[in-house]
Amino acid sequence: MYFWYRLTLKASDSIEERGPPVISLLLPLLMAWCLVGIFMINGIKSTGKVLCVLVPLAGIITISLLIRSVLLTGARYGLQRLTVMKVSAMYSITAWIQAGIQVLFALGLGFGPVVIYSSYMDQPNNCLSDAFVVAFINLGFSILAMPFILSVLGFWATVLIHSCIEKNAELLLKLVVQGKLPPEALPPINIPDDPHVIFTSWLNSLSQPIKNLVLSHITECNLEKQFLKVKEGLSFAFLAFIEAMSFISGSVFWSILFFLLLLLLEMGFMIGLLQGVMTPLQDTFPFCKKHEKLLTGVYYIKLLSDYWMVLPIIVIVISENMAVSWAYGSRR
Repeated sequence: MYFWYRLTLKASDSIEERGPPVISLLLPLLMAWCLVGIFMINGIKSTGKVLCVLVPLAGIITISLLIRSVLLTGARYGLQRLTVMKVSAMYSITAWIQAGIQVLFALGLGFGPVVIYSSYMDQPNNCLSDAFVVAFINLGFSILAMPFILSVLGFWATVLIHSCIEKNAELLLKLVVQGKLPPEALPPINIPDDPHVIFTSWLNSLSQPIKNLVLSHITECNLEKQFLKVKEGLSFAFLAFIEAMSFISGSVFWSILFFLLLLLLEMGFMIGLLQGVMTPLQDTFPFCKKHEKLLTGVYYIKLLSDYWMVLPIIVIVISENMAVSWAYGSRR
């Protein structure tokens, strides 16, 4: 967290304090926006060709990362989360709200891209089949991404817990050598083979007085608590994911693939979002249609990110459905 907020983002101490611009972030941001501008500069035809490359490439990278992640140590622990059914969550309003938000953002509903892209389709086009195709493609990406994410987070938690246990074993060995702990508190020498299982089994085999004495000197290394730390927020989960990538052999290659995947996904989203802003401007103002290359910039995104929050999007989607049903009839 310190590295991300202090060294990378160089965040100020509080929201009231305005820090200087971070020059080190200027070049990546400029390059990202230049790529979006290049992809969109020739209109909807070039945008469609770009998306035909971005989407399959993102899928190939996701499959590659998935195959690598399931082979990691501790991936099974993360995948076990997919088999845990929490019935009480079905009755939680918060869970349904989060699921709804995910669907809205994943499909781009309420932001405009779906409506804008549909306006370029031929009249006899089957919109119902298109809707199913888009939904199933999105579902496919989610099905691929979820095991990948859980496997990597399981690996991350396992690596940190193994490191914690090894430090505890070294500490106990030092205390036994110094005579501060009895010989019974000496951990087994084969802990590096499987730190979590071996250390836990050894600790549970101790008599209660010795066990309490050992626990008073070591740090708690709980795999489940470490894994559940990702629930603290999206920022923490993202940082944990990045840290996990650094533990993998060939970390540079896999980190490049991961960040390339993020770049592809975000560019695809931003292209659709900007198209949803530019097309209404071009249709409304003739000047914008003649000079479409002037209609890109961070100000539109800043405006959208500041004022298009979750609740307005939900209201917009509901209103759109009511308008279509009222105009065409629910059966049509």
